[in-house]
Amino acid sequence: MRESLAAKRARATTLVRTLKNAYPEARIALDFTTPLELLVATILAAQCTDARVNLVTPALFRKYRSARDWAGASLATLEREIHSTGFFRAKARALTGMARALVERHGGQVPRTRAELVRLPGVGLKTASVVLGNAFGEPAIAVDTHVFRVSQRLGLARADDPEAMVVTILCDTGERYLSKLYDDTWMRENQMMEAERVTAGQLLERHPAEIPPLVSVGPSASLRQALNLLSTWSVSQIPVVDGDDCVGSVTEGHLPRVLADSRLLERPVSEVMGGPFPVVDADVPLDRLTVLLSKETPAALIRRGGRLVGILNRYDVLRQIAGIG
Repeated sequence: MRESLAAKRARATTLVRTLKNAYPEARIALDFTTPLELLVATILAAQCTDARVNLVTPALFRKYRSARDWAGASLATLEREIHSTGFFRAKARALTGMARALVERHGGQVPRTRAELVRLPGVGLKTASVVLGNAFGEPAIAVDTHVFRVSQRLGLARADDPEAMVVTILCDTGERYLSKLYDDTWMRENQMMEAERVTAGQLLERHPAEIPPLVSVGPSASLRQALNLLSTWSVSQIPVVDGDDCVGSVTEGHLPRVLADSRLLERPVSEVMGGPFPVVDADVPLDRLTVLLSKETPAALIRRGGRLVGILNRYDVLRQIAGIG
């Protein structure tokens, strides 16, 4: 028999009280004293344990005390300082990009709404929820695999994937939030859900400001020039572009060939390039882009208005899913 809304409210209230009694001192595992520190720690925690992050952040928080400090950080230095948290290059770019956006758009302060947070470079829905719930006391909690499974097991939510689910914290008896829990329109109006799924174009807009959205070479460029671009921008692949068409690619896989025969360095890219990357429209949903990318297809070019405007790779998608981006 289908459970009535009144019965569901009563059961949810009982569950919350039981959890409060079982975990009276429950708190986030990440150490922080300000919203900015929590935002930084949460970005670092992607694909890393909270315990490891807590070992790294004390020295960081002493050195970088404001958004302006983070915005002016040297990427090379920051990469060394956060190396042990993994994905250190991507995280360093995310941290400095996020900080620049805070300085330019928010006066150096961390915004208090989900809509503003997810527009910051390196900040996804999960990271925004962590900051809102723990730094500002908003009724929101990040939905990871465990929350996703337990919420459905308890019969509190139904969804096909964590991105479609939002969990609200019942701060009192639950009456303020339970009546709204299943109303998606209300949740979007109150910035507790994103209005639409993320598209390739939206993800491209969160690209770190210090890296051009599309680093490419022409077919007549030398392989030396192409490899120099790989090194300069710390990327693993670049497309070979002729006009508004992708005609090939140069990747780190060319390095062994160069080591075996240095004469290749002066050859035109057109003679040694690999296959072209696929091209997708900017309005393609992220889930479709994820299916397209693989080990054999590590990146895709984004087209908007008939022109190539950027490139996204598997790590860009991973950062978005993990909450760094």
